[in-house]
Amino acid sequence: MKSATTFAEADALQDLGKFDGAASRAYYSLYQALVPHFEKWYGKPSKLDPRADHWTHDMIRNNCARLVGGDGYRVVVMAFNLRIIADYRMKMCVAKRELDAVMTEIPAVLNKLGVKV
Repeated sequence: MKSATTFAEADALQDLGKFDGAASRAYYSLYQALVPHFEKWYGKPSKLDPRADHWTHDMIRNNCARLVGGDGYRVVVMAFNLRIIADYRMKMCVAKRELDAVMTEIPAVLNKLGVKV
């Protein structure tokens, strides 16, 4: 599954001290694991939002708790917030401590979604 490879990339970037890149890949590993479940349940994104033609990050994040539970939802939100810092905040960088915290929790969420890491 692509999400397992993406998480391995995040792990490798973290080991290299590339915390922004690791944070971005870590979030995408979750997103990639969640999308197939949404496709299975809803078929098309328009079933969840009549205006949608693709699975947006907001759709996935705001509706994933039923799949991953409250703790999993918290991890998805943490990973998303770090990705925003990594990819869009030009004057900010992801802190090692925050990345370490989310990276230790992502494998349990991925495993819950059927992804072995």
